[in-house]
Amino acid sequence: YGNVWKSYELEIPYNATGNTHLEFKAELIDEAEGHAICAEDDLDADTYGGYHRRCMVFSGTQIDAWDDNHVLKIEKIGEGTTLIISAFIGNLFPEVGTEIRYISFVQDNDAMPAQGSSKFWDI
Repeated sequence: YGNVWKSYELEIPYNATGNTHLEFKAELIDEAEGHAICAEDDLDADTYGGYHRRCMVFSGTQIDAWDDNHVLKIEKIGEGTTLIISAFIGNLFPEVGTEIRYISFVQDNDAMPAQGSSKFWDI
């Protein structure tokens, strides 16, 4: 719930290629400012304003204002909706040999920290 940014290290890093895709299921329970899943090579917090576009955002009250250069906007879902998402993410890693080392989950809601809830599974 609320403003949550969590990263989990993969046991084995994955070498990203142009054909790399990420598939997962997501459910939006209570909409926050933004809900996203990220494939990361490091833990630098450059999600929305840095040099890398690593996050796929699927819902939120502020995502229309998020910079397309920093997030991949996929189908926006409403509360109570479950979505199966399969997205090619290889183009998010233009540097040859980039390893995906972390999967990160973002629920951005700094204005109302007690609100917002989403679930991810089958990643």
